Amino acid sequence: MKKIYKLLFIISVLGIFFISCNKEPNLPMPELKKGVVPKLTLGPNSSNKILTSNLNDFTGSIIVDVYYDDKPKSMDLYVSLNDTSGLLKSNITEFPTTVTFNLNDLVNALPNLESITEIVSGYKFDFFVVITLDDGTVINSNDTLYEAFSSSLFTQPGVSLDLAFEVVCSLNLADFVGQYDMFDGYPEDNCVVTVALDPDDPDGLIINDMYKGTGVDGIHPYHIKVNRDDYSISAKTQVVWDDLWGYGPGTLNPAKGELDACNTGISFIAEMTVSLGSFNKVTFILTKK
Repeated sequence: MKKIYKLLFIISVLGIFFISCNKEPNLPMPELKKGVVPKLTLGPNSSNKILTSNLNDFTGSIIVDVYYDDKPKSMDLYVSLNDTSGLLKSNITEFPTTVTFNLNDLVNALPNLESITEIVSGYKFDFFVVITLDDGTVINSNDTLYEAFSSSLFTQPGVSLDLAFEVVCSLNLADFVGQYDMFDGYPEDNCVVTVALDPDDPDGLIINDMYKGTGVDGIHPYHIKVNRDDYSISAKTQVVWDDLWGYGPGTLNPAKGELDACNTGISFIAEMTVSLGSFNKVTFILTKK
């Protein structure tokens, strides 16, 4: 089916030109070339979460491939950190190719790193490729100065021009048990909630007392599901309040968010609806007390 959606993107080799006020400007036509779209995905058994507790033993892998059947002369795999880039593997000519690396490899590739001990939570390693076509044309998929690819490409299923690995703290759901200040963007709604482990789900947390003390009646526990691989959270549609500020029963519709394992923070977005209308999507930020 991908053949149906196949795109030819235009690479202008003429540079920037200006359109004159002449009614019949004599402008050269740009040369059209057939390009190659890269596809970077996680290798087998690899996670894009680098744990601060396991820096020395971390091993990651990336599959370097092409989105369509067209293949380039070669690709070079680069890694960047804080606006500085370095070459990780050069002259990749077989597709797909799996590139395996550890953090020492990233330190050696990046001029702004001297040692693994400098790597801290919050660091984000971005991987991208530089493509050399058969005629010698070079395409940098991380170049923000021009768009080598048609914007419609990004709507295609499975497109992955680059890949990121993030340094995070180890995730322990028990660390999230306790009281939190909950903020929804409106100071008058601030309240204290309690978070507990879900006894029926080893990957679940329960938020209790949402909006307690603000004239809300009949508060039900709110169950969230944790994805331990990427620290994301989700929740199904749930009736949380029998009466929400006099608007009738209140519901939180499917939610998505994330956990901050370093600061034991919780954030998610969900649409709030009541029997008489809707509050649209609300961002909930929970900060541990």
